[in-house]
Amino acid sequence: MRLYDATRTIAVAAGLLGAVMFYQPWVSGTVPGVGVVSLSGYDLAQGRAQTIADEASAPPPRTSGGSTSGAAPAPASGAGGLAMPTRVPTFAPGSQGAGSLSAPAAPPASGGAGGLSLPTRVPTFAPGSQAPGSLSAPGAPTTVATPAPPAPASGGLALPTRVPTFAPGSQAPGSLSAPAAPTVAATTAAGTTAPGVVATPLPIIERVEPAQLPKLTLYAVPLAGGGITIFTGVFGILRDPRDRRFARIWTILLGLLGIWTSSSVIWTIADATSPNNLLAPGEATAPLWAAWTCLVAFIAGTVSLALAWTAREPSRA
Repeated sequence: MRLYDATRTIAVAAGLLGAVMFYQPWVSGTVPGVGVVSLSGYDLAQGRAQTIADEASAPPPRTSGGSTSGAAPAPASGAGGLAMPTRVPTFAPGSQGAGSLSAPAAPPASGGAGGLSLPTRVPTFAPGSQAPGSLSAPGAPTTVATPAPPAPASGGLALPTRVPTFAPGSQAPGSLSAPAAPTVAATTAAGTTAPGVVATPLPIIERVEPAQLPKLTLYAVPLAGGGITIFTGVFGILRDPRDRRFARIWTILLGLLGIWTSSSVIWTIADATSPNNLLAPGEATAPLWAAWTCLVAFIAGTVSLALAWTAREPSRA
């Protein structure tokens, strides 16, 4: 077998292997609420980690059985197996339920005409007075006001006393003042200093997006594997030089695309720190054998295609 035919055969096999490895375990990781999981390239592209986490956090479905609902079964009655509703006894306001303890009744008031008791009048007292027979609290001591000394008279008239006032920001005589805070002078745009202005630089906050594994771009792996297989397989039946030239270009580009896509997953996991959120949600711990096999297959297929397109083609009869 010549080099041309051998390299084309290797390229076809490498493209098929890369497409099949896309559905094998690529990444091992930990999903919250689930534990250790293994995800294929197809699972990563579909965002399977988020689906697994949602299913684990969802409450269990309720069933109509008596053991799941937790309700105690109602006792069956003798009337045809149907349970009749039980009437709850009600009582009028002021009445007493059956079986309850009642307070002893007050003795009836004596006296009355014809066995009738007359209403008893409750004595009332004026505010501040004391009921007869009640004990009174000792009175508060009486304070005797001391007359103020007479003010000096000026012709028999008392002069008003002036209350001292102070301007805003000034200090009253005899009061203690707090130590003044040091003033930092800030430089203005004109180059002069403005006393009393404190220049505080504002912090610059940069938002850093957390690293995640690629998702939709992983569909390029089966596309590249299938494209290499198809273009390399039908290359022998192409007769137009333009079609043969574009077939060579497309197979090389698809091989490079498969190398870049599969290596991006391996490189992202190797460059990430632990703990991480590469699975979103979940931590990716290590790439598995399928990711490495896919990368090696695309490298071998691309090299084989390069050798096949540069080798001398056999003459067609």
